[in-house]
Amino acid sequence: MAAVTDEVAEVLRNRHGPIAEYNVQNLSSILETSRRISIALTIVLMLVALLALLISGIGIMNIMLVSVTERTHEIGIRKAIGARRKEILYQFLCEAIIISGVGALIGIGIAVAIPIVTETAVRFLPVPGEITIPISWISVVFAFVVSCSIGVLFGYLPARTAARLQPVESLRFE
Repeated sequence: MAAVTDEVAEVLRNRHGPIAEYNVQNLSSILETSRRISIALTIVLMLVALLALLISGIGIMNIMLVSVTERTHEIGIRKAIGARRKEILYQFLCEAIIISGVGALIGIGIAVAIPIVTETAVRFLPVPGEITIPISWISVVFAFVVSCSIGVLFGYLPARTAARLQPVESLRFE
């Protein structure tokens, strides 16, 4: 491709002389530029997604810590009647998964609704051909799994805190 581009530039110089200036380009340079832009946008979007996951994880952790604090007396009663650490840990981890899972379902619902609404709106515009916006269901499942994993990751500290509470001290807590 580069050799042909150079030959075309040489033919133009020979036919039109040194007076005319030509800039000969091929589409491979445009393609390379678009690849670089695509990589840059992908990195920026991944950083934004990582930041959003971090912020949501901290939110889940705060909600769970408040839940543990408010339910300290209940945890003390459960431990006093024989609940093991593992059971209390699992209870609070399940709650964190439910919180993150519900948030994931809401986000997935919004994300799936956007292409559907856009396709419906485009039908009313004078656009030749049909425009479809594909939805990758693998990405939807991956988003749900990642969201629930964030719930487990950030819900573990509050769950561990709840599981390690001493029954006598928890029952005195007001």
